[in-house]
Amino acid sequence: VVYEIHYDNVKYRDNPDVEAHVYAFLLTWEANHVSQRLADTEAERSKIVEFGMTLEEPTSRWHAKHLPNSVATFQALKDKFLRLFHR
Repeated sequence: VVYEIHYDNVKYRDNPDVEAHVYAFLLTWEANHVSQRLADTEAERSKIVEFGMTLEEPTSRWHAKHLPNSVATFQALKDKFLRLFHR
């Protein structure tokens, strides 16, 4: 079974509310993956990689350049993202 994942409505467009973007991503991710019952490590990797699909320039460039290999958990990615892009 192939699932199509849509992140069109949660694109980060350099708006000031980065926490709202992360929250919207997590809600969408959960809806897309709830039935898959991924192991914790698979779920973390999926969130890290798929978060990049929700970003537009310049944040998508940041994600591609520095991630997903430099963080082990989505929490670490979230912390970096909030620290760098929160205004």
